[in-house]
Amino acid sequence: MAKSKDAAGARQCIWRLLKFRQRSEHEIRQRLALHAYEPSISEEAITYFKDIGYLDDRVFAKQWIEARLDKPLGLRAIKVELQRKGISAEIIDELLTQKKQTLDEHAIVEKVAEKYLAAVKEKKEPSLRLKARFYAYLFRRGFSPEVISEVVQQFFKE
Repeated sequence: MAKSKDAAGARQCIWRLLKFRQRSEHEIRQRLALHAYEPSISEEAITYFKDIGYLDDRVFAKQWIEARLDKPLGLRAIKVELQRKGISAEIIDELLTQKKQTLDEHAIVEKVAEKYLAAVKEKKEPSLRLKARFYAYLFRRGFSPEVISEVVQQFFKE
């Protein structure tokens, strides 16, 4: 039996997607396009879910930031992820600015550093090489270069 490509079918598709986790409007548009829904039908269905409060990019971004900080990731990496999810720059900047005021990135980087160094301690790498790999690891996790430099100096006092 063929799937219904009308607004009701699009709403049902969105409902199935939202059952698993909150999503951005951009993600929903992509998935509806993947299922070959017309853009006008997709917009109608998206508007329906926005009107009833089930689809909100601001709420999605806020939840995404909290979840990713538990990972832990730095604000720079989270910003890139949110951009890929199609969240507007204004929402990203506003929420990350709010989070930055209450976040102690230095403490988070120290915690990540302790865990990383405990895992590589047995490898007995030369200090300079380990220092470079350590810096690169923290940078890939999205932490700011300034905080990384402070923590690297703290852990590698020579």
